[in-house]
Amino acid sequence: RSKIKKYNIKTILSSFQDLQVDEKFDAILFYECFHHETKPWELIIRLKKFLKPDGRIILLNDSQTQSGQYLSQYL
Repeated sequence: RSKIKKYNIKTILSSFQDLQVDEKFDAILFYECFHHETKPWELIIRLKKFLKPDGRIILLNDSQTQSGQYLSQYL
């Protein structure tokens, strides 16, 4: 859909542990998957290196888990 509407959106499908890219992103989106991570605080620290200086990590539908409590410590 983003190509049809000519949005500048790049999608990368990867496991949490296997992500390997040489570029920086405006945002990293987790949609109903962050709560599966066993060490969410370590994942957030690791993914920060893939963000541009003003980049954001976005979690959607994660409010029913405990992983959200760690975010304020690492973002």
